[in-house]
Amino acid sequence: MRPIAWGTIWFFIGLIGWVTFSILGALEELTTAKISSITMFLIYLFGLLFFFSLPIAILVEIIRWIKRKRKSES
Repeated sequence: MRPIAWGTIWFFIGLIGWVTFSILGALEELTTAKISSITMFLIYLFGLLFFFSLPIAILVEIIRWIKRKRKSES
């Protein structure tokens, strides 16, 4: 499978995880007036996965395209 497909899959996993743990964190903050460090870690983890998965996949696709182009010119 191509990197852009994997990037899209990780994008949606990150999106679902980020939204889920953000809602859980908000509910936790409403009930206890603080958010646990584990919840914050998961919010940041899935947020970073959501934010960086597609740009990294696009960069990998560009690198693969350049390598394939150079190989075909030789």
